Amino acid sequence: MLPDYLFQKQVWFNLQKKIFNSKKVFLLLDYDGTVIPIKKYPSLAILSEKTKYLISNLTNHPNIFVGIVTGRSLKDIMSIIGIKNLCFAANHGFEIYYKKQKWIHPDAKNIAPKLKQILADLNRELKAVEGTYIENKGLSISVHYRNVKPKYVPFIKRTLKNVTSLHDSSLKLTSGKKVFEIRPNIEWNKGQAIIKILKLQRAMGKSIIIFIGDDKTDEDAFRLLPSGSITVRVGRNKSTHARYYVRSFLEVHQFLKEIIFVRKKGRQKNDWQS
Repeated sequence: MLPDYLFQKQVWFNLQKKIFNSKKVFLLLDYDGTVIPIKKYPSLAILSEKTKYLISNLTNHPNIFVGIVTGRSLKDIMSIIGIKNLCFAANHGFEIYYKKQKWIHPDAKNIAPKLKQILADLNRELKAVEGTYIENKGLSISVHYRNVKPKYVPFIKRTLKNVTSLHDSSLKLTSGKKVFEIRPNIEWNKGQAIIKILKLQRAMGKSIIIFIGDDKTDEDAFRLLPSGSITVRVGRNKSTHARYYVRSFLEVHQFLKEIIFVRKKGRQKNDWQS
C-alpha cells in the first residue's frame, strides 16, 4: 500500500487530532537524511543552530520524549548533537544511551574485537580506491562510496565480501544509501531498539509513537512498531512499510514545529478533541 502524504489536508487534520489527544508523544528520529540532508562526507553533517534549537524545544516539553535512532556510533552522534535529555539508539540500535545510562547489546560487544582485524584489512585493500571513506564505529564498520567513481563500486563490494568471509558467520554485510556496512550478524535492528526504549519508558495507554526515517535500515522500525504509530518515510517510496511520507528533511522540520504547536498551543482545540 502506498504511503499517504503527511501534509495532505484530511490526513494532516486527523494526525493533528491524534497528536493533540495523546497523553504523551514518543518521537524517534533518524539523523542523516532525516534531521539533516545527507552530506558528501559524514563529518560535514553538522546540526545547524536553528535545527538544534528546534530539537531542544521538543526535548524541553514535559510530555514529549525525543530519541535519535541512527547508524552512527554513540560517541559520534552525541558529539554532533550536544543536546541534553535526548535518548540515543546508535550503531543501528546496538548502543542505547539515556540519562547517563548506557546499554550495549552483549553479543555485539563480544564481536567487536573481530571488527578491529577487518578494519585493518579494509584499510589495506581499499587504500588505492580514491574517494572511499572507511568509518570505524566500534561495533560496526561503514564503507562510504558516495565520492567513488561508479566503476570501482563492484570492486569495493567484492572486497568487503571477501574480507568478511574470512571470518565466521558472526558478521554480515548490509547496504544503505551509498554505504556498505559490516555489522554483527545478530537479530537486532533499529526497530527492536525502539521497542526496547518504549518498554523501558512504559509507552503505553494514550501515548502516541512517531518515527521518521529515510533509509533501508529504518524499514525495520516502520515494520515493527505498533499499528497505531505514526511512521514517516522521507521521500516517497512504493515499497516502504511507513504509513506516511514527506518530501524532504525540510518537511520533517515543519512536522516537528507543528508537533510543538499542537502540544503547546492547540489553537484549534475544539476541532481536535475527541
